[in-house]
Amino acid sequence: MKILVTIFLLIANAQVNVFGAETSEKQKSDELYKWVVFVHNRVNSAWIKPPSMPKTYDCNVKVKLNTSGAVESAEIVKSCENELLDKSILDAIWNVSPLPVPSDPAVLEKGIIFRFVPE
Repeated sequence: MKILVTIFLLIANAQVNVFGAETSEKQKSDELYKWVVFVHNRVNSAWIKPPSMPKTYDCNVKVKLNTSGAVESAEIVKSCENELLDKSILDAIWNVSPLPVPSDPAVLEKGIIFRFVPE
């Protein structure tokens, strides 16, 4: 089963889906997109899915990075309604730390929302 991990950036108190982000600053957007794809791939490859994983779930995790790219906090903001699944997602996020520092400082200030759903 493939997993879809969508990453949202919290910028100026608004959620922006980076995979569909529109910005007038194309270069900044391209750099941010590359960073998001890199983070997505790292988290997805580190994620050890529990054997009894439900077929349907939808959960969100808020992640904050420090200025060196280390994960400072990771909290479930919307549970998958499965304790093992929630824990496996948090473990994956902590295990990829540190991450490269994003070019946009707003990412560090506001954080990132990871959304985990089956693809």
